[in-house]
Amino acid sequence: MKLALLVEGFDPARGGAERATRALSEALLAEGHAVSVYAPAERAGPPLPAGGAVVPVELPRLPRPLWAWALARRLGARARAEGAELVVATGKQLGADVYWPHNGVHAATLAASSAGRPWARLGRGLRPAEWSYARIEARALARCARGASRLVALSERVGADLRRHHHQLADAVIRNGVDPARFRPPTGEERGQARRALARRIGARGDRAIALFCAHAFRLKGLETLLRAAAALPEVHVAVAGGGSPHPWLPLAQGLNLMGRLSFLGHVKDMTPVLRGATVLAHPSRYDPCSLVVLEALASGLPVIGSAADGAAELIGAAGRVVAPGEVLELEEALRELADPRVRAECAAAAGEFRRPWSQVGQELLELAASR
Repeated sequence: MKLALLVEGFDPARGGAERATRALSEALLAEGHAVSVYAPAERAGPPLPAGGAVVPVELPRLPRPLWAWALARRLGARARAEGAELVVATGKQLGADVYWPHNGVHAATLAASSAGRPWARLGRGLRPAEWSYARIEARALARCARGASRLVALSERVGADLRRHHHQLADAVIRNGVDPARFRPPTGEERGQARRALARRIGARGDRAIALFCAHAFRLKGLETLLRAAAALPEVHVAVAGGGSPHPWLPLAQGLNLMGRLSFLGHVKDMTPVLRGATVLAHPSRYDPCSLVVLEALASGLPVIGSAADGAAELIGAAGRVVAPGEVLELEEALRELADPRVRAECAAAAGEFRRPWSQVGQELLELAASR
C-alpha cells in the first residue's frame, strides 16, 4: 500500500510526537509498505530508511494564522497529487482518510497550558493563531462526522476530550508503541552501571533516589509541581532532560533549597541509559494525549508516576502511581512511596510487562482504514 503520513514536524529532536510518527513510519516500511511522510520543509528532519520518503513541503512565509491554514491544506493536497492510496493526518491537517491527532484536542491543550492563570488563558484564547487551529480542527472533525474520514483517538483521554469539546465519538483508540528491542528491562548489572553513570553525571549521592523528568515544554509537563514536591524529600534528586531553558526555574529551585538536588541534562539524544539509571520517571503533565516517554519508561522496567491528565497513565496500573495534575502533596507522597526499594521493585516488575511494538500500531491503523 502507498501510504502517506501528514505531520507537523518529523525531526525526532523536537519531541515525542515526532519520535512516534518516525518510529511508526519505520515499522510500516519494515512490513513492506511504501511510506511517504509530508512535513513542512523546515521541520522535515532526517531521511527515512530505503523504501520511505520524507517529502519536504515548502510553505509561504505568512503570519502564523495563515501559515497554519497553508499547512493544513497543502500537505494532504500534495500527497493526493502524488498518488497516495491512504492518507493519515497526525495533526491539524485536512483532507485525510484517517484523522489521528497526536497533539490531542486543541481546546483541552489550551485549557491545560494556562491552568491556574485565567488572564493567560484569555490572552492566548484571543490570539488569531488559536482561532485558526480551532477552526482547522473543527473542519477535520466535520469531515469525520460525514463519514469521509475515520477518527482515531491516541488514548481514552483523547476520546473523552473529543466527546466533551466536540460531541464526537472516535472510531477507535490506537495508542503509541515502543521499540521493544531498545526499550527493555535491563539486567541487574546493566541497571547498576547506568545508575552509577547517571549519578556521576548529575552529582547525586549514592543513597538518593533519582526522579527523572523528561519533556521540552517544562511548564505544560508539570516541572513546577515536581520541584515543589521534591523540596520536601531530601532523599530525592531531580534530573531534568529536555530542550527547555533551565533559567526560568532557577529562582524557584533556589527558593525551595533544591539547588544541590536538581540537575538539567539538556536535550538527551539517547534516553535508554538515562531510563535505566533513574529510580522513577515523574511525569505530572497538565495535558498529554499519550506521552511516549511514559511508555518507553514502562517498557524499560522503570516505575512511573504519571498524571491523570495523560492518556499514557491509563497503562500504568501496578507499575507506578497516577496523581492529579498540579497536586503537589499527591506527587510528594507518590515519590516518597517509590523511594522505598521494596515498593519500587514491585512496580518495576509490573512496568516491564508493557511491550507494545510499533508493528502492532501500524497493523491496527491499516485494519481500521481497510474497514471504511
